[in-house]
Amino acid sequence: LYDLLTETDSSFSIQKLSEKFYVSPASIVNDLKYIEKWLNHHGLQLLRGTAGTKVEGGETQVRKAIVDFIEGNGFENTMQLQKLDSQKIERMTVESLLTFFGTQDMHFMEGVLNSLEKRCGNIIGEPYYLNLLVHLLVAVMRVKSQKYVARQEENMILQRSEERRVGKECRSR
Repeated sequence: LYDLLTETDSSFSIQKLSEKFYVSPASIVNDLKYIEKWLNHHGLQLLRGTAGTKVEGGETQVRKAIVDFIEGNGFENTMQLQKLDSQKIERMTVESLLTFFGTQDMHFMEGVLNSLEKRCGNIIGEPYYLNLLVHLLVAVMRVKSQKYVARQEENMILQRSEERRVGKECRSR
């Protein structure tokens, strides 16, 4: 699912997926049934053709689905773990984020959020900090892949002036 969501321009053959995950093609076909339902719930479609299988849908829906997938795979129940220096993100969560996004992007985005906290004079509490961090990391990952939110989707998101101001501030950094 993660590969399908992050590589929406690519098609994956059942055979290649089978080889990658060391399972039978029948297992992949069965898994795709569950993936298709999950994607439909997120406003996305699973397209199957001779070229392979791929995800189709709007960029906003893809980004939300990536966040839901990541949050559903290890970020929810980490309260009992020992915290790192950050005091905001727990060790297991940090390791999971690093797996998906890498050190450089994660540290950069943490710096952006910490800078915003200082400039605003407010602290972003957990779980909002983690949620915002994951959404920003997904946005950076998608932009690096040259995947952009359509202008009309962007306008619907940024209608309030305060959100627009903060967005412009983040963009200029």
